[in-house]
Amino acid sequence: LTRTTEVQLSGTFSVSNCLTGFQLSRSESIVLSGDWHIKRSTGHGVRIIQTDHLQLGQDNVPFNCTIENATLNAINIVTATNLTCASAIVHIDHAQSGLRAQKAAGLELAGVWSISDVQTGVSFEELAGDVFLGTSADVLDISISRANVSWVSAQSEHGIVLETGSVLRLESPQAPGLFNVTAQALVLRS
Repeated sequence: LTRTTEVQLSGTFSVSNCLTGFQLSRSESIVLSGDWHIKRSTGHGVRIIQTDHLQLGQDNVPFNCTIENATLNAINIVTATNLTCASAIVHIDHAQSGLRAQKAAGLELAGVWSISDVQTGVSFEELAGDVFLGTSADVLDISISRANVSWVSAQSEHGIVLETGSVLRLESPQAPGLFNVTAQALVLRS
């Protein structure tokens, strides 16, 4: 989808053996919900570029997404703003990075996320605004396992805010550390 405004996509989507499973660019006011299955992409599983106000899930229909075997990033967010999770269940298995966000702002991640068998679990680079892990309406429960590096925050003056009740489960015995942070440390909100 390119240059799309005020669109709601809901249903069952299954894509396999592709370059990119789903790409959204230069769009705004988009709601994605339903069951999404993306397998064996030679590029990214989901790529979001220059998009404003993207909501994952609705109150009665969650965004239930499974991404498997992505050669690059399972979810790649570039220069996007105001991404929120109303109701999200995300499972990522086998990718270079589970979630990679570059030059993004206004990201609010919530719901249940599982990331495994990746080089990098979650990476935030050159953020243009704070990232919130969990919101006042919904917490984030994210599990990262079998990753070379669990979590990276690089080249950013903005922080990562962990809302009360949200949980990070980093299960990577081979990782060099719990976090590889080159900018601000994690902020715990009380």
